[in-house]
Amino acid sequence: MDSQSAGVIWTKSLDAVAQSINNQAFHTWFRPLTPLQFSTSGERGELVLEAPSAFHGEWIVERYSQLLTEAVTRGAGIPTRVAFTARRSGQIVAEEPEPVHAPERSLRVERPRAGMARDEAVATGLNPRYAFEHFVEGDCNRLARSAAEAIAQRPGATSFNPFIVFGNVGYGKTHLAQAIGNAVVDGNRSMRVRYLSSEQFTGEFIGAVKQNAVAVFTQCYRSVDVLIVDDIQFLGGKEKTQEEFFHIFNDLHQRGKQIVLCSDRAPKDIAGMQERLLSRFLWGLSAELQAPDFTTRIAILRNQLERNGVRLTEEASNFVAARINNNVRELEGASVRLQAFARLQHGRMELAQVQSALRDMLGDPERSVGIGDIQETTARYYGLTTAHLLGRSRKKEVTQARQVAMYLCKERVPDTLAVIGTHFGGRDHSTVVHACSAVEQRRATDPALESDLASIRQELGRRR
Repeated sequence: MDSQSAGVIWTKSLDAVAQSINNQAFHTWFRPLTPLQFSTSGERGELVLEAPSAFHGEWIVERYSQLLTEAVTRGAGIPTRVAFTARRSGQIVAEEPEPVHAPERSLRVERPRAGMARDEAVATGLNPRYAFEHFVEGDCNRLARSAAEAIAQRPGATSFNPFIVFGNVGYGKTHLAQAIGNAVVDGNRSMRVRYLSSEQFTGEFIGAVKQNAVAVFTQCYRSVDVLIVDDIQFLGGKEKTQEEFFHIFNDLHQRGKQIVLCSDRAPKDIAGMQERLLSRFLWGLSAELQAPDFTTRIAILRNQLERNGVRLTEEASNFVAARINNNVRELEGASVRLQAFARLQHGRMELAQVQSALRDMLGDPERSVGIGDIQETTARYYGLTTAHLLGRSRKKEVTQARQVAMYLCKERVPDTLAVIGTHFGGRDHSTVVHACSAVEQRRATDPALESDLASIRQELGRRR
């Protein structure tokens, strides 16, 4: 059945729910839900609903599971279970939903496990592909990797609590943090793990305030066993959100629950953070991830390629590791490109084939691309002008194009982030850092962005 059928069933179900609970609870928890899809398999059905946030869906599961399941079953006319997808920052998460599934008679929360499909994972925010076995160890990350594995084996029981992993964009912070969460869940499915960015945390908190549901929000996060928050530096300057996070942090830490935080800088360098919160960040262990050295870059490249049946000659591996030396994310992009080209080859890829496959990524070393080239090319690609990127417009299309241009500048030019910022209308270092982090996060969930980046890189290659 289609979305129209889902709407009809949901309207009938809402009528039944409204007769069973008070008006305030009905408008707070059920009115914000949106029916997305109804499907059948045999004599059973499934209704997919979109909730404003993961904690909103979890709250309904905990308090109204039987009521909702019975109402939907009556509305559909057949035994029906309910699944939620969580809305992030006003956008529907289509490719990687965070569902809350229900069996025939009641809703329940499923725990992610090894090999579990993404659409079966619930409100953990974890990506199953981030695992310790895929994280290549080197001098640049050995301390952080060792501490992370110890935490995963005994979450909350080591002296590494909180555990803060920090370093520049693309050094593997998110991979390592999520590997902890995935290992914990795989080892003990009864443990509640939640991974999210600080921006998601802020968005959910603001939503809770608007819905007069701060107590629900707080309880949701105080009920976890492992809390992992990425890009914690973006809490800087958000006084109310910091205050709420402070109380959640204290409660979890006092009860021996594990806290893992990621940042692009050391805790002492995070601006706009309350002293009392910073002091608690220093209770545990802060471990820095540094740029991977040449040997580690080769190991990372080979690890990713060989897991997908692609082998490079030693000369080809050395060439890629020498030319792509900024971060792990760029190596991953090169790996994806080489995998695509390898389908046309037989056996190992030689240097000439690798150079051909990565030509538009690496370009001609004899002529470099400048900040102005990147700004002009990116603006033209998105149907804008360079003036748009340098201006103060906060329109979504302009902001995203500006962030992409900053990201490519960091990737392609030798200038510092502070210098790059000055070329974008006098913006500062932190703005460029935020732009690069925003693009990294979008790359994980938006295939169209990957296509945009590849097209712009290709066009930049022609300018050389």
